[in-house]
Amino acid sequence: KAENEEVAQAFLGGRGDFYPEDAGALIDESGEAEKAFAGGGADFLTLMPHRHGTGGFFIAAMRKRK
Repeated sequence: KAENEEVAQAFLGGRGDFYPEDAGALIDESGEAEKAFAGGGADFLTLMPHRHGTGGFFIAAMRKRK
């Protein structure tokens, strides 16, 4: 968990021209994905095999500022 979030945060911290999108709104239509980044809403999502019946996935979406 921490490794995935740390990579995404490092990217965002080093690039002021990007911001996180709400991954929950883009990906999680079912409402079942675990919100992995509690401080920022659904910026990042984690799907777990034992919980969601999928492979393990970390989802982060970034958008470039115009």
